Amino acid sequence: MVSYQGRSSSTLSTDLTVFPTSMNEPKSEQWLLLNAVECWLHYFPDHQWTEQYKEIRDALQHTIQNSNTTQVEEQRKEQTSSTQERTTTRKKPTAKV
Repeated sequence: MVSYQGRSSSTLSTDLTVFPTSMNEPKSEQWLLLNAVECWLHYFPDHQWTEQYKEIRDALQHTIQNSNTTQVEEQRKEQTSSTQERTTTRKKPTAKV
């Protein structure tokens, strides 16, 4: 099992969902804060404040994951409503007599 900053590979794979897929994407304030906390934990793993920083990291990850979930739900609603609009606004072909 691969370990990264004290986390197993199974935990790491779920943690990666909070990060943007491209470095060119704009970063949210929460993402920047999480990045700073992760850096601090990387460089100071045995510090007296490590447990507090881990709690902050977990809270930020939770916030980001909830934000991502909300964005996905909003996109699905938009797609559903646009599909419904297209199907309801189409005219039915009329048969010529």
